[in-house]
Amino acid sequence: MSQDSEKDNQELNNFMDNYYAQEEEIRRAEEECRKSEEELERIRQEYETLEERVRMMDEMKKIFEDEINRISERF
Repeated sequence: MSQDSEKDNQELNNFMDNYYAQEEEIRRAEEECRKSEEELERIRQEYETLEERVRMMDEMKKIFEDEINRISERF
């Protein structure tokens, strides 16, 4: 093999190594993104659940306040 073709072969090998390394980095980044999206969805659902609980507690508070006011009006 001539030096030029050895050099070309080495450059091609380096290029392919870099290509596969970047491809793996992209795959890892996509997986990390997917996990982040799943975590974001879990947090969104948890937030909605907490928001609903707060709404229900506010409704209960209003009912109790109304009942306390109704009872205190008797006395």
